Amino acid sequence: MTTSLLLSDNHRIAHELAPLAESSGCPLTHLTGADDPRPLWAAAGIVFVDAPRVRSCLSLGLPPHPNVIVLHRENDPRSQWNQYLALGAEQVVAYPEGTRALVKLLDRTQRRSDDARVTAVQGTHSHAGATTLAGLLALARSERGPVLLIDCDTPSGGIDHRLGLADSPGWRWNALLDAAGEMNPERLLQGLPGRGGLHVLSHGPQSSAPPPRLLDSVINAARLSCDAVYLNISHAPDEAALAARDRADTVLLCAGQSRTTAPTARSTLDGIPVQDRVGIVVRKGSDKPDGPHPVWGTVPRIRRVDAQLVRRKLTRGSRRALTAFQKRLSTAVPA
Repeated sequence: MTTSLLLSDNHRIAHELAPLAESSGCPLTHLTGADDPRPLWAAAGIVFVDAPRVRSCLSLGLPPHPNVIVLHRENDPRSQWNQYLALGAEQVVAYPEGTRALVKLLDRTQRRSDDARVTAVQGTHSHAGATTLAGLLALARSERGPVLLIDCDTPSGGIDHRLGLADSPGWRWNALLDAAGEMNPERLLQGLPGRGGLHVLSHGPQSSAPPPRLLDSVINAARLSCDAVYLNISHAPDEAALAARDRADTVLLCAGQSRTTAPTARSTLDGIPVQDRVGIVVRKGSDKPDGPHPVWGTVPRIRRVDAQLVRRKLTRGSRRALTAFQKRLSTAVPA
């Protein structure tokens, strides 16, 4: 049986965390400062360490554990984060704000559920419709739970404009460039522009490309706090976008090929490895680009698509068309 371990002198945390662990199939053992964690440390499937206990754990010289989660408070000084890293924390989660993330971590430990799937949508040339498709898929999925749409297209950027969120308060990439360590899952969603279940991380004016480590940290946090993650990627991605695409569970290559765009599309496809998780989706009325990548489907033609994106509200017909498109993808994309 997979077990979980909590090291904390706060009995309220133990009282609140125990039923969550039990329902996830990872019964919780609670140890206070008077207890020696060493006999149970290595055997636990997941270890939660309350921030005030981190220093005492370090003094014990505990061996590395692959699944240590530090529970911290919003007002904890940043200087303490070096201690969290020294303990080998896989994630640092705010408590109680990050309860949803803790449930996902428990479920993942028990292998009863996976982290949110990441879908990258990349154009094979300019104006291929990748941004539009990424926005539509994210908007449709957000009707069933929290979704993060991440803008990885630095030159074009501004996907928040397409979704009518340009004037909404919240972080853009520039505000996160100085972030260090792992991103807090719940805090990330709270700080981003969004409406309903849809959250967006976009580029602001004169924005620079995020470093790969930052984009990776955002994806890690989003997979814990969201039900789905979508990446909008340019046909000429930068280093961070390439690394993010490599992490995606599914990559949709958008093509709306014409004579003028065919050379660019072919060049883009030549640079993308042929893998089971990568496939082409073609705009209606367009030719399939030359190349070895499989065609997974035809992107539905959505009437008044810009207006629907700006309002962040799909018509019944659009919802039906996108549902049918995603069903076709589910049969084409290898499990």
